[in-house]
Amino acid sequence: MKGSKHILKNRLKHNMDSVLSHVYRVACHTRNVGLGSVFVAIPGARVNGNIYIPRAIEKGASRIVIETGSFIPQWVADCITASDVAVDYVSSARHALACYSALYYNTPPNGMHIIG
Repeated sequence: MKGSKHILKNRLKHNMDSVLSHVYRVACHTRNVGLGSVFVAIPGARVNGNIYIPRAIEKGASRIVIETGSFIPQWVADCITASDVAVDYVSSARHALACYSALYYNTPPNGMHIIG
């Protein structure tokens, strides 16, 4: 498990080096998406985050992150194909959201010193 997290983190860092300098924000809710955002579609127990991908694209997302193996309705797949948005497939959308956010915000905990 530790190895897969390391691989995912390195892959995301490699993908995002050129992306994050132009990213408006990292979001998992469409109300937080703006021009140039990275939208992470998180599959849930009751609602599949993939159904919000067209709205994120409409609001200007430049990159979509989808969990491998999650169900993508045909109308969503058609919307992705019709757009020129970049798509990343990851093993864990939640972990990817954490990695993208940490890289976007320069991993704040790394600059903190803990005393005690």
